[in-house]
Amino acid sequence: MWRHADNLAGYDQQDAHEFLISTLNGLHKHSGGSTAASCRCIVHQIFSGRLRSDLTCLRCGYTSTAIDPFFDISLDLPKARSAPRQAAGSLQQQQTVGDDSLTPPPLTTTASDAAAAMEIEEEDECNLHACLRRFTQAERLGSAEAFRCQGCNNTYQDSTKQLSMQSLPLVLCFHLKRFKQEGLASTASSSKIDTHIRYPFVLDMSPYASSTIVSQRLGREPPSAPPDLYELFAVVDHKGKIDNGHFVCFVRHESRWF
Repeated sequence: MWRHADNLAGYDQQDAHEFLISTLNGLHKHSGGSTAASCRCIVHQIFSGRLRSDLTCLRCGYTSTAIDPFFDISLDLPKARSAPRQAAGSLQQQQTVGDDSLTPPPLTTTASDAAAAMEIEEEDECNLHACLRRFTQAERLGSAEAFRCQGCNNTYQDSTKQLSMQSLPLVLCFHLKRFKQEGLASTASSSKIDTHIRYPFVLDMSPYASSTIVSQRLGREPPSAPPDLYELFAVVDHKGKIDNGHFVCFVRHESRWF
């Protein structure tokens, strides 16, 4: 690996995601893979999918589509919202009802109930499906990212951008962006996002397929198709801080996890 990826050579701490991409690129070259989109090497047959990007003009509705290959999907994590948790902690009543209590809690709505409801809503967004919904949600681009619209005589127009899965690989890899930068460019500091993300053992990717996303955008009924189901079989977890730590891998073999 050191001979193939200079950035990983040495004894410094490295990133597992960079190691994955470097490994796949190395296997691709070693197996005689080509740069063509139709490459049939073992890496592309297993890990390669196609991502669709639609730019839609906000003036005339013209859509420009680009298709790009991918080996993994990088997902943004939800922003932490500490206010509901602080409110729940400060307004929570002293009397609680345990699992063994025979007395039900009073059926009244308090400030702590409202704060707890907000906390539950926040937790509902901390799962893989919520990350995928944000990833495939239409995003309005700013004026600095205006594109040349063919439907408006090649003039620059504001637009929206929406991503979707044109085709899915046999093995689907997700990368959770757990590092963020804060502050101005000259004084920016990096930190790790410790938000817990829940993920299912069986994942249906049909809601994020291009056929579904485009149909919904056009107000049409999505075409009937069998679900695109994936079974979880490996998780890589980082333990530590942004500048140090360890990566731990959990792998499933048949019905056992190691």
